[in-house]
Amino acid sequence: MSRIILTDKVLEKLAPPEGGRLDVFDALLPGFGVRVSKTGGRTFFLFYRHGGKQRRATLGKYPVMKLAEARAAARPLIEIAKAGGDPGALLPNEDQTAAVVAPAPSVLTFREMKEDFILRYAKPQNRAWHEVERIFDRYVIPLWGHRPAAEIKRQDIIQLLDDLVDRGVPVMAKQTHAAIRRLFNWAADRDLVDGSPCVR
Repeated sequence: MSRIILTDKVLEKLAPPEGGRLDVFDALLPGFGVRVSKTGGRTFFLFYRHGGKQRRATLGKYPVMKLAEARAAARPLIEIAKAGGDPGALLPNEDQTAAVVAPAPSVLTFREMKEDFILRYAKPQNRAWHEVERIFDRYVIPLWGHRPAAEIKRQDIIQLLDDLVDRGVPVMAKQTHAAIRRLFNWAADRDLVDGSPCVR
């Protein structure tokens, strides 16, 4: 068993074990991972505890199910397990894809992505992370916090920055742009979103 930040590049390079199977856990989402068979098949899974026992729910096969889709499917199941429920009981059988029980609100929101960014990147890398978080919480989260992160488009960013300039705070517009750009670059590197809307 190993733990690493899963990306598409990592998934493609995982070498099949000589025998049995290899479980690789994601360093970003507890319990979530991919199982590699000796034939090279890759299957996303979620390990969780229920009734004092370790259990596994199959989420789907890569690359039919994308990494971002698998993470989105795993998040509501994790919450169910934390609340004492059994996510596997919602599935007809272990091999049934969990994506069918993942409701739309389970999709990664911009607020959730920002919180992961602050915890995993800004705090360790930036001594001024408090200011970065303040910028997000004051100028960005009220507009985008509830929205799926993947739905934020280039035009949304342009509109936000134009509004800040129109309010007479062009310096803050530049700082906000820099914070949003770093966030989306970080998220894209981890396959939380397909790409950054800040490109160009």
